[in-house]
Amino acid sequence: MAISKAKRQAVLEKSQGRCAYCNAPLTLETLTVDHIKPKSSFVSEGEADCLDNLCASCKTCNTAKAAMSLKKFKAFVNRRNNELLKLEADRRKAIAQAERLSQEIDGKKFDYIHHLRKTAPLNVINSKASE
Repeated sequence: MAISKAKRQAVLEKSQGRCAYCNAPLTLETLTVDHIKPKSSFVSEGEADCLDNLCASCKTCNTAKAAMSLKKFKAFVNRRNNELLKLEADRRKAIAQAERLSQEIDGKKFDYIHHLRKTAPLNVINSKASE
């Protein structure tokens, strides 16, 4: 059963116009109504659609949450955020390392990694990498 426009408006007001999960601003056009407890855990659809079980959500969060419980979804989001933070830290570290390995020679940028790949035998590069 579809959520009525009046109930959608009530859900939007209840959330102060923000996604309950990522806090993104929402309008009636961008709002998706999410069931906090999945519909499958209720005997009747009417119980699942009560205002206390509904929250405002952006499409991205609602799609990602699917039928997960709120606890499982928050753990999923935290795990993904930690993975993204680690990837960003690794990217910054690689950029800093590449900048340290490059130096200015006769007004030209000299890239040690590129130079090694072109000139050094593969076993030399691998032994340097493992040190």
